[in-house]
Amino acid sequence: MRSPPGPRGVPGLGSLNAYRSDPKAFLLDLARYGDVVSFWIGGEHLVQVTHPEYIEQVLLEQHRVMHKDALYKRLKNVLGEGLVTSEGALWKRQRRLAAKPFGKKQVDSYAAEMVRLTRDWCTQRADGDVIEVNEEMMGITQLIVLRCLFGTDFMGDTKRAGECLHLYMNDYMSEIFGLRRLLPRWVPTTGRLASDRYSKEMDQIVLTMIAAKRAGDTRDADDVLSRLIAAAEDGGVEMSDRQLRDEAVTFFAAGHETTALTLTYAFYLLSRHPEARERLVSEVSEVLAGAPATAALARRLPWTRAVVQESMRCYPPVWAIGREPQEDIQIGPYDIPAGTQVLVSQWVMHHDPRWFPDPWDFAPQRWIDGLEARLPRFAYFPFGGGPRVCIGNHFGMLEAIVMLATVAQHWTLESTSDEPLPLNPSVTLRPGRPIHLRLGRL
Repeated sequence: MRSPPGPRGVPGLGSLNAYRSDPKAFLLDLARYGDVVSFWIGGEHLVQVTHPEYIEQVLLEQHRVMHKDALYKRLKNVLGEGLVTSEGALWKRQRRLAAKPFGKKQVDSYAAEMVRLTRDWCTQRADGDVIEVNEEMMGITQLIVLRCLFGTDFMGDTKRAGECLHLYMNDYMSEIFGLRRLLPRWVPTTGRLASDRYSKEMDQIVLTMIAAKRAGDTRDADDVLSRLIAAAEDGGVEMSDRQLRDEAVTFFAAGHETTALTLTYAFYLLSRHPEARERLVSEVSEVLAGAPATAALARRLPWTRAVVQESMRCYPPVWAIGREPQEDIQIGPYDIPAGTQVLVSQWVMHHDPRWFPDPWDFAPQRWIDGLEARLPRFAYFPFGGGPRVCIGNHFGMLEAIVMLATVAQHWTLESTSDEPLPLNPSVTLRPGRPIHLRLGRL
């Protein structure tokens, strides 16, 4: 049996200390051992895969024996058995039911609402306002999820739901990078008890929204929540409120945070690269000519799209994903036992100079000449890949492009600080400090 190379680590702890001190740097450093690297965190065996061909084996070719890894399983406390965490027949059924609202035609129809809500935000701002861009983008994308995916204007206390989600994900960092990782999940630490409270608070908010939705007529509605509620009418089994809650929280969490982070980093990077920002404003002005963005017009904004793609390359909102083989497998020339935690990292791959020359530079122009078509399939995968590729990838991409273009019709966002940007690698890659940008009138 041929095992992958890797660091020996410290007896009992393995590489835990190096991993928790700076997980992004640790994973980058692992690549020096090769494209398949073995390491240990306490008594947990992990393998990192950093070649597109081998990542394709993990996410596509061997997907039938791959389940989500142990870290994703810990998310079940908040996401339950939603699309991100469920497996097998349940996942297939939920994916099938949710597929239609994420088809191209339906996603294109959401563009008008995305633009309307973004324009409303733009008109409520004044020249010289200083905004915390991540907080503002989170707010807009939450509204878009409610309208487009849940088909409702019900707000209730969804802002609090977003806050609870943020607090839970921040605490999750201690779960995956701290000593708590070595403790069984049933051990009631202070952080775990707080996370349970956040989850229960989200339950109350989301279940109230589901009750309001059930009280209406969902038969002809095309939003995700309505289709899940109406599943029994199509010969399926009626979903319980708990199942609906799990999917609603999953779509709320994944549907707004990743796009908000993409836009946060795009505006941050543009504020530090005025030439790229000026080219964006010029393209938007020429193509849109003052009109609202649409899905059709978005396809005529190559530079705007390139800015979004490059932002996700530099700062991938989903920075790493994991799988756990249910039986012994082979990755490249190496034997991987069942139960091993297999890690593939967008952070590592998107900064690999084999695929991206000058990988630490923000260079949207690299996407203009057909780079995406030339890259190996899994050199760039901000939305994951294989059968479990993010179901909302087209939704998120269109949302980011039309929101970026709409803001560019009204404002430029300028940096207020030269401080470097620290990053918090939780479930998503979050800014490690507030990002304050100043609005300037065009």
